[in-house]
Amino acid sequence: MNSRLLKSLLRSLPVTALVLALPLSAAPAFAVDVAGTTGGVVRSATGDEATAPTLSIQIDTESAAVDDDEPLRLTITVDNTTGADLASGRVRIAAGSSTIGSSATLHAHLDGTDPLPTPTDLVDVTVPSVAADTSYTSETITVPHDRLAMPADYGAVPITATFATAGTSIAAHDTYIAAAAEPTNTIELSIAMPITAPTGQNGLISADSLATYTAAGGVLSRQLDGAAGRDVALAVDPLIIASIRALGAAAPASALAWLDRLSSISNETFALQFADADGAVQAAAGADSLLEPLSFDFAIPEDYTAVVPTETATPDPTETPDPDGDDAGGDDADAIPTSEDLLEFDWSMDGMIWPAEGTVTAADLDVFAGSGVEETILSSGNVADATAHPAASRVGDRDALVSDDAVSSALRQAATAVTASDFADAVSTISAELAVSAREQGATGRAMLATLDRGWPPTASRLGEALDAVSDLPTVDPIALSDVRDEERIDVALADVEPDASRTGAVSLLMDREAQLTEFSSVLTTPALLTGRERVQILTLLSVDWADTNDEWSEALSAHSQQTTDLLGSVSILNSSDVLLVGNESAIPFGVRNDSPYDVQVVIDATPSNIRLDVGEPQTVEVSAESRQTVRVPVKAQLGNGDVGLTVTLSSVSGVRVGNPVTATVAVRADWEGIGAVIAVVLVVAMLVAGIVRTVLRRRTRLAERADAKGAAAAKGAVDAKGTAAAETDPATPASDTSDSGDTAPRPDTEERP
Repeated sequence: MNSRLLKSLLRSLPVTALVLALPLSAAPAFAVDVAGTTGGVVRSATGDEATAPTLSIQIDTESAAVDDDEPLRLTITVDNTTGADLASGRVRIAAGSSTIGSSATLHAHLDGTDPLPTPTDLVDVTVPSVAADTSYTSETITVPHDRLAMPADYGAVPITATFATAGTSIAAHDTYIAAAAEPTNTIELSIAMPITAPTGQNGLISADSLATYTAAGGVLSRQLDGAAGRDVALAVDPLIIASIRALGAAAPASALAWLDRLSSISNETFALQFADADGAVQAAAGADSLLEPLSFDFAIPEDYTAVVPTETATPDPTETPDPDGDDAGGDDADAIPTSEDLLEFDWSMDGMIWPAEGTVTAADLDVFAGSGVEETILSSGNVADATAHPAASRVGDRDALVSDDAVSSALRQAATAVTASDFADAVSTISAELAVSAREQGATGRAMLATLDRGWPPTASRLGEALDAVSDLPTVDPIALSDVRDEERIDVALADVEPDASRTGAVSLLMDREAQLTEFSSVLTTPALLTGRERVQILTLLSVDWADTNDEWSEALSAHSQQTTDLLGSVSILNSSDVLLVGNESAIPFGVRNDSPYDVQVVIDATPSNIRLDVGEPQTVEVSAESRQTVRVPVKAQLGNGDVGLTVTLSSVSGVRVGNPVTATVAVRADWEGIGAVIAVVLVVAMLVAGIVRTVLRRRTRLAERADAKGAAAAKGAVDAKGTAAAETDPATPASDTSDSGDTAPRPDTEERP
């Protein structure tokens, strides 16, 4: 069970929840100081109030009205919450002899501030001792009709019950309806009821939640079951309608059927602010106009398919199909719906707003009017004059519909009653309130407004029964809310209201953070995906239903603030290590991180800290959702050596800065390249020279070797020639072959012989 729904149940039934936990209890004890609630306030007649025991008595009027011969049936309950046993005593029950003539007198009697005389003794009841921290509830007490001394006219008659025991005397006050005669006056009553789903903080209602809420017995189904076709105007939260339509054909069948049913009922309807956001807290937080949804693109499924109508017209066999397909719908049938498509509804009334009860100031009304609001629903507690609450009112030049808190409170108790006794007691209270209002001067023909509450309890099952019971009261003439709006206005003044500083401060922070996200969204390829979701989430956090759950609302605000912080820091430049630049040109890598669920387009720009480094033009890059990408920043060394701080920033195409700048240190050593080149050239030249020298030396060596070889050959030839000549002149010497030498000249040292 949703914990806030459980709290709503306990708020609606503060006494019943207590009594159900006690096995001897048969009816709820009332000890609540709220005008118009059953039983009013119990006050101690003796002893110091600071130390007096806390006791209460409830008169449970099981009869909604007492006719000319019917008895009065009631019960009493004594609660002992003092921590000590309570001695036995007696309860004296007495009634008045005339009907109550004004609402102020009725409320003063019920809350014990000015009890009415009750001279007619009805019955004494003995109450046994009550153990500490327990309660005692009597059996049904029946008071014979002839003991009532009932007035002859129709109206509410005061009752007082007094419990006395040793050292303690307390009293409780209530009324019963004398119905021996027909009422001489009636009052027109209009009822307004909000149709809302349990609030959340994540935007639209999920498909699973819609299936639960619109199933048989679900909260939305029970609301329509109890209200459809009855005298009640329905104030519907457009969030429900948009959530169903955004899913298209994927919406639960029960949700589609619920929406069709809402569209076809005869009740008057008007729209609450989206997500039932509280307009008063928005105005108090400084908003110039009421917040509205920006886009629902974030909620449309990628595979969106439109709902196929369940009823189709029979085609005309003589009709020629349009060759262009315009009549068939074609691609338009599954076109992505616009915000207007999702919110479209045939409202009976428009231009209305229903803020949280008792919170509206005159300045708020001006903000509402600036947002197109024509009528504001106010609670009577928000109005300075608490004695008369005509529905059709005017505050300055602003129209308002003022609901009666006492009647509304009793109606809510009747709708959420667990037992038949609780229900009858609540209806009796409504009857008394309306009977007294009808008797007041000028009441004939005056319309009143009663409202039901937000935060529908999961056990509420008597809504339809309560609405029927109120409509059937003899003093009530049901009237449509639209007719009330057409009535002549009565000027009223607003009560002094001091806005809750903690709530308005929180809402101001929400608006400021939204402005930051709007700037951040400029880096998204589709900014509406973020801005649309953020606006819807803010509106859900401003729902009226959060008003009484401060702890849970604070938790929801904290979670949303953390989500915003994470998104604002989700796109950034990753820190780069220091770089050594030994050339004139290079490209330094930087990482771009995108942890968001959206595709982004960013401009990366680098700025050097001095003129030693020149940087290229900014680059625009796209980074997919939840990914990282490396971007290389081109740089060029300019003049001299030294360290340069290279600061890199990210921004959107429109110039909005994103993330924190990152600075990397670049050690520029540009002349190392020149020195290295010189050394390389010298080495190459040296190698070339060495190669040349080596080649020359080798060639010289080869040439010398060849010359030596030739000289040796020549010497050898000369020797050979000399030997041949000697052989020719010496017969003893064998002849030698001289064919190769070709030298026949005699050697100088050889003598020619004859």
